[in-house]
Formats: sequence, C-alpha cells, structure tokens
Amino acid sequence: MIGTDRIVRFVVAKNEVIVYASNANQEQYSSKYRDGEFLAGSNRYYNRAVRNDFQIAWSPPIRVEE
Repeated sequence: MIGTDRIVRFVVAKNEVIVYASNANQEQYSSKYRDGEFLAGSNRYYNRAVRNDFQIAWSPPIRVEE
C-alpha cells in the first residue's frame, strides 16, 4: 500500500474483529497475514490504513468461504 502521506497504522480485520495491527509510520507499507484460526463457513477480511493526517482508507471486504 502506498499513501500520499505517511501510513501510521495498518490493520487487518476478520469478521469485524482486528486480528493484526501495525504502527507502520512509512510512506509505503507491505505486510503478509496468514489466518491460523480460519473458521468454517464464510469469513470477511478487510484492511484499514490510517495516514499521518488521520485520513482512513478501507479495502472492500474480501469474502472467503470453506
């Protein structure tokens, strides 16, 4: 993810619960997340990035079904 200002916080959420968070403080940020507790059925994941000026970017939900 590349921002127009420094990305100060990056979050991965699963089914509306934060499962990963990082205080990035970088203009470019890259991360990998592997779900070690995948639930049977439908799961929704999304990313959220907070910029230095407190603007927030959200990814669309990514739906994964088993």
